[in-house]
This record gives sequence, C-alpha cells and structure tokens, in this order.
Amino acid sequence: MGWTPSRRLAAGTIPHDDFNINTIGKIVTATNNTNSTTTQTTTPTQSLDASSFETTTATALSPGLMKQEPSSSGGGSSTTLVESHQSTQGCNDGAVGVAVEPLPGKALGLVLLRYIYSSKPDLFSHQRPHNEYLLDALLERARSCSAECHRFMMEVLDRACSIKVVDDGDDGGKSRALFCAGHFIKGSLLFQAIGVEEDFRGCMVQMKECERYNFAWAQNTIGLCYETGKGVQKDSVKAFQYYMLAAQQGELNAQRNVGLCYKNGEGVNMDKTEAVRWFKMSSALPISCANLSNCYRNGDGIKKDPVESLRLLKLAAEKGVKTAQCKLAGETSDPVEAFRLLSLAAAQGDAVAQFKVGTALIKGNGVEKNPAEAARFFRMAAAQGVHAAMRALGVMCEEGNGLPRDSSESFRWFRQAADLGYSVAQSDVGWCYYTGTGVGRDFSMAVYWYQKAIDNPKGTASQAHNNLALCYSRGHGVTQNLGEAFRLYRTSAIQGNAFSQFNAALSLEHHNGTPTKDTREAMRWYRLAASRGHTTSIKRLEKIVIQCKP
Repeated sequence: MGWTPSRRLAAGTIPHDDFNINTIGKIVTATNNTNSTTTQTTTPTQSLDASSFETTTATALSPGLMKQEPSSSGGGSSTTLVESHQSTQGCNDGAVGVAVEPLPGKALGLVLLRYIYSSKPDLFSHQRPHNEYLLDALLERARSCSAECHRFMMEVLDRACSIKVVDDGDDGGKSRALFCAGHFIKGSLLFQAIGVEEDFRGCMVQMKECERYNFAWAQNTIGLCYETGKGVQKDSVKAFQYYMLAAQQGELNAQRNVGLCYKNGEGVNMDKTEAVRWFKMSSALPISCANLSNCYRNGDGIKKDPVESLRLLKLAAEKGVKTAQCKLAGETSDPVEAFRLLSLAAAQGDAVAQFKVGTALIKGNGVEKNPAEAARFFRMAAAQGVHAAMRALGVMCEEGNGLPRDSSESFRWFRQAADLGYSVAQSDVGWCYYTGTGVGRDFSMAVYWYQKAIDNPKGTASQAHNNLALCYSRGHGVTQNLGEAFRLYRTSAIQGNAFSQFNAALSLEHHNGTPTKDTREAMRWYRLAASRGHTTSIKRLEKIVIQCKP
C-alpha cells in the first residue's frame, strides 16, 4: 500500500484547464494617477476567518491579467480577477496597464494559493478527481522548486491552517475546507520531504488536525503511517481502522487499502472474498483493476476466470498502471509489444521494467540491439537498487559492450551488487579476486566470496559451487581436497550448470576425488553438458565413443 496522497487519473490527462501553472507570475499594476508601481504581496496572518482569508489573498491569485474596475472612491482603479494567459494588456481609456513579471520562485506558491483559495466543502470528495490529480501534480512540481518558492508555499499553508473553522451552516463548509486543505497539503510536504526535512511525526500532527473533521484523505494517510510505522508505532490494527473510516466515506485509495488488508490478513482476519468486494468497490482506480486481475487469475476469493483476469490486466495497463504493464509484457508472445509495454512502465520509473528494457536492448528482443541505450536503462534501474542491473553494468564494463572496457569499474559494480546480497554478483567478486580482474589477486578472498554466495539463502549460486570446487581441486586459498571438489561439482551439476556437469564427468572418468571410476556415469554427465551446448563435452563424448570402438 504505497504512499498515495490522492487518487490519480489516467496518465497524462488533466480533465480541466482552471489555470496554467507556467504562466503564474508576480502581478505588477500601474495607475494613471501615479508614476509608481505597486507589487501585490501577501503576508501571513493569524486567526483568520474564511472571508478574511479570501480578502487578504484574492489579489495574489490571478494566473495572468487583472482588469480595471471603477474605484468606489472615484480615484484610481481597483482590480478583479480575469482568466487570461496573455502577458500584457493595454486599456483604451489609459487608466490601467497590467504586466506579468515572471517570477519562477513564487510561481508554484501562487498556484497552490489559488488551489487552496478555491477550496469548496467537497474539494477532496471522490466526485472531484481533478482536484486530486492537480494536488499530485503540484506536489511533484514542488520537488524541483527554489527555496523561495518553498517558503512562500509554507506561508500560504500557514495562513490556511490558521483559519477559524465555523459551523458548516454559517459558511457552507468553506472554512472547514480551507483548514483541512492547508493541513493536509502541509502534512503531504512533510511526508514526502518536499521543501522541508522529512518529518513523519509532523505529518501525523497535520493529518490529525484534519481528522478532527472526519477528513477521509487524512484518515487514509494516518492509516498508511500506522501500517508502515512512520511517525507512530507500527500498528496494523489501527491502520485497518483508519483505512475503514476513510473507505466508508468513499475514498477510493482507502477502499483499495481495506481490500489489501483483507487479502493479506493485515490488521484483520484474512478474507479474500471480502478483499474482492473492496477491490470491486474501488475499481474506478486502475490499480484496483490490477488487484482484481490477480484475484481472477489465482482464484483468490472468486472463481478463476483467465479471460476476465486478462481483460482487467489490459485495462489497468492501458490506464497507466506500471505493474500491470510489466506483467502484461510477460504474457504476450509478441516481443515488439512486450518491449512497448515495458518501455511505458520504465518511463514511469518502474525499476524492474527499466532492467527488462535494458535486457531487451542488449539481446535485441523486440527492438534493435543497442548496448549503449541498454546501459542507460541499467543505470536507471541500478539507481533504484536493482542488483541484477548493477551486475549487468559490471559485465558490460568487463566485456566493453556498450560501455568502455574497464576492469576496475566492472569490479566496482559487481561489489556493489554483492554487498546488497546478490549471490550471482558475490560469485563474480570471487572470480575477480581469483583472476586478479579489477582488483589484486587473492585466492583467500576468492574462497571467502564463493562461500558467501553458496551460503546465501536467496540464490542457488551454482557458479560459486563450481568455482569453489576449482579452488579445492587446485589448493588455491584452501587445502587441496579432491573429494570436496567433486562434491561441489556434483552439487552445481545437479543445479544445471554445464561447466560443473563437465567437471563432474571428468572427475568420474579419471577417478579424481570420486569413490570409484565410473565411465558410464561420466558419460551421462557429458551428455547433459553437451545438451546445454558445452562444446568440450561434445568433443569428449566423440573421443570416448571412438576409443570404445573395437
């Protein structure tokens, strides 16, 4: 149940055009009564009511131009909001000239201010999805904004948080909406460390303020904090309770989270049938369609239906759910379509998809081979901790394929993946030490890394068994022991390693560390290795057949 501060629509769609983020600037007005200009600014206030908030912030909200209105005092002019994206406007009567002076540092803050200012009592309702999408877009945009922008945003939020909430009957719920919007967005910034230091406890404080007014989005976020133990002691039961509070108000993310709790038995007794019911209830979310697809596929809480499972998976993929795109790519027999789907998921930052796109580019599966481009995707996946991508970069540096040949860089990538517990890379590090590739030759260190790979419970490490057997057969880094070498060769051979199958056969043929000489068993292992394309085994079989002829 990842962090979902709001519900997203289909990727790349914004179902409204309330204002243009890129055209927000500082409004500069000039009147015909003076030669001076005045810059409209806002300052934080305390204990505002909703009408005061509107009065003190209205002049900072225009996305483009303001138009002249006669002043009640008869002197000069006043201004009101108009929707325009032009940068200048001349007035025939010469009374007012208006220009937008670009100020990127405050641009996002002004948009956020307008967003809060336009809050309605149903702002965060599931019937207002465009507001949810917009909030996501604002928070994402805020990540790259200047410190000045962040300070301005916090001023805006502090003003909203200071609103005095009155009974809904007195102001139609306006003050409650403003208050909750301010606290929720502020909590979201703290949770995601946007413009401020990460502060989960602070996030909880803000969400609790919203929760006083039964604010569903905040309840869902509080549930997430309890589930993950962020800002509070981890408590799956409380997480479920808060998810349920929000879900009963129609908050779709919360409904899905309730379904996941039932599916996994987290905070509530496992009930896969109930999980399906909640997934269906939140099926307006594409990610819930992906969850339902899994249920139909596996028969979890509902009768198996491969056709419906595939339909829902395709629907989720079309709506931009990256996990669905990745899974659908694995089910199609068309490599070109698989690459297209993986590329879509990779573009959304899915680390596994990025690795698979890199692999396709290396092998030419569904796309023309492009090792240099493959390296770019492997780097993206590696930056997200995919150790297989780190190892792939190590191999590319070792071979000079798509990257400059560099044994030291190759070793660095192998070691990085090995330190994260990737058994294949641990064996690679051992090989580097054994051969002196990218690091000083050290048989003892080679043995250490081979053994580490073998002891790793997350991998089979067949290559490590083979390489450690080589150390025992030659006495490199350990006392020579042909019996232990054969045992390791045989273990790796059973795992399907062709090199070990050949080495086991060679040991049996020549009685090296084996109980007896066994040519028949040796022939069996030679054949298995030959079936895997091991050329030396093929030649050895031919030689044995010739020797056996009368």
